[in-house]
Amino acid sequence: MAQWNGAGRAKGKGGDDDVDRELILRKIFIGGVKPDTQDDQFRELFSQFGEIEELVHVRNRETKMSKGFAFITFVSPTAVDKCIGAKPHHLNGKDVDVKRAVPKDQSQDKCTKIFVGGLPETDEAEMKRFFETYGPVTQTQYKRDQTTGRGRGFGFVTFEEWDTVDKLVILKHIEYNGKKIECKKASDAKSTEGGGGGGGQKNMNQGQHGGQGNPSVYNQQSNQSSYSSHSSSRSANYKPY
Repeated sequence: MAQWNGAGRAKGKGGDDDVDRELILRKIFIGGVKPDTQDDQFRELFSQFGEIEELVHVRNRETKMSKGFAFITFVSPTAVDKCIGAKPHHLNGKDVDVKRAVPKDQSQDKCTKIFVGGLPETDEAEMKRFFETYGPVTQTQYKRDQTTGRGRGFGFVTFEEWDTVDKLVILKHIEYNGKKIECKKASDAKSTEGGGGGGGQKNMNQGQHGGQGNPSVYNQQSNQSSYSSHSSSRSANYKPY
């Protein structure tokens, strides 16, 4: 299996790549939290998966009650894998929603299919071998021009687990046969295919803001990640609404 530390390829320069993707790979979102949940209850539950670097529990400024969600950053990304693999999670007498904190530049929908752009000439068998290093693959599609038979530079990969997709879109850019390719969620494969390579990219971009207002969105401002609320941390402020 591929290593998910993102070292050397996770943090870009400029634009929406100004995100510490290595940090995001160590971060989870916990939703559906009861209002009276205490910080030590989070730590007691989630520390079993690995050392916790930071807990940001978002609370109402006046009542000090939980707003229903929190973020935890682990020291190691393997702790996130263990945590996701151990679902469901029961916190303070209630099942809670635990998932990766996905960057705002990606769709927040859970899906098992990615759109892959910038592909060099390849085939579906080669794509399957490559992407299986990240997780079990059920289907690959490499789009070709119907007249010339040449590759159109994009395709789709379907995985067994939606968490594999979340990890790939956090990395966003990975190297495939010596060329940098881009991974996005393919929430609507038909609309993505409709305009060809360029049209697919446009449709994917239009879907990127579907997570606005979603507290699990991992946003960035001024070259740092931010959620924005009264809760402070070395790397983030939090505002879900």
